[in-house]
Amino acid sequence: EIFFNGPDGVEIWNLVFTQFDRKDKGVLDPLPSKNIDTGMGLERIARVVQGKKTNFEIDSFGPIIDVILNLSDSVSRRTATHGVGQVGQKVRAIADHIRAVTFAISDGVLPSNEERGYVIRKLIRKAFWYGRGLGLEKPFLYKLVPVVAKVMEKPYP
Repeated sequence: EIFFNGPDGVEIWNLVFTQFDRKDKGVLDPLPSKNIDTGMGLERIARVVQGKKTNFEIDSFGPIIDVILNLSDSVSRRTATHGVGQVGQKVRAIADHIRAVTFAISDGVLPSNEERGYVIRKLIRKAFWYGRGLGLEKPFLYKLVPVVAKVMEKPYP
């Protein structure tokens, strides 16, 4: 792992060396093909570069969270981006879910009862219920889609 600000900081990169298949009772069988998987968190890098305390303060989440906060006047920005309670979690989940749903639908994955479409449907439903928990009684998710599109238009034309 690679951390920013030491081992207690933000993990921004990791490596996974896949060489065994773990069987029942912890038995490790060597894999015929070993590999190295590397992963870097784009939001984590942005967080470090932008000097933010959380991923939800970076420039790709900020405008989405702002609209959610404007729609639900009972939540402060600090609670939304830093809060460990349910209110902050709901705001962050809505922002994350609407971003995922917007990308998926733009890639042709439509809400349905099967496979990928079911995942999208569940994300929409969860975001809706999180909104209800913030006092948003009327449909609101559609208001976030243009914000996601605007924020992401440069990296994803």
